[in-house]
Amino acid sequence: MLHKKKRLWKKYRQSRTVSSRQQYNSMAKHCRAELYNSKIQREREIIQNNNLAQFYKYVNRNLSGRSGIGSLKDASGMLIADDHARANLLNEFFCSDGVVNDGVSPPFTARICDDKSRLSEVRFTPQLVYKQLRFLKPNATAGPDRLGSDLLKKLAPVVCKPLAKIFELFFSSGSLPLIWKRATVTPVFKGGISSDPNNYRPISLTCVCCKVMESIIKDQLLTFLLKHNLITRQQHGFLARHSTVTNLLESLNDWSLTIKKLSLC
Repeated sequence: MLHKKKRLWKKYRQSRTVSSRQQYNSMAKHCRAELYNSKIQREREIIQNNNLAQFYKYVNRNLSGRSGIGSLKDASGMLIADDHARANLLNEFFCSDGVVNDGVSPPFTARICDDKSRLSEVRFTPQLVYKQLRFLKPNATAGPDRLGSDLLKKLAPVVCKPLAKIFELFFSSGSLPLIWKRATVTPVFKGGISSDPNNYRPISLTCVCCKVMESIIKDQLLTFLLKHNLITRQQHGFLARHSTVTNLLESLNDWSLTIKKLSLC
């Protein structure tokens, strides 16, 4: 069923039809129901077997998660269990990896001389805002303003026009609300010794409305850069249909062609 769900998703990504989307949604709902029933059946079997060791093993496996943080060791090797102290310890480590902005911009030579071809403005229309809201993930965690993506997605036809006006006002004035500049930082364990703060990485949860505005700016900026060939073809990160996989495939192709040329010499 999961393989069929994956095939239906690929089919929808290629066709983008309403029927293919409905088929995928139906199969995804069916998979969730079957997984839930399988979990219930597994729990009933554990209870009927009356095996305490198996029971506690199952409970501990389900209670443990990647988001849970146990005791951490400070620089002196002392274990810290207090929530406030652990937060300060992780905050100090994350700040040590950051760079303070010195306000100095590096020199950059203009590559477009024609003033008419420059990106002079960013458009915020209700249609663009509505499109970004519809692509929001409904289960995404809300930011500091507590406005969840599911709420904004459902209210997209209503809030797209006022949000477009707000985005245009913020962009033209060059200012943002203070809460949009804040983020809820969540440490994520990446492997190794769980008590070592060096094995955690910060994930910043920002306001959803701010991310929608950023997405609109990013799309228009990226369109401008690609149109004027300002992004090198060797760039694979942060581009659609590009990733580390395409980078490795291109490198492998270059190495293979080089080896072939050397063998012919």
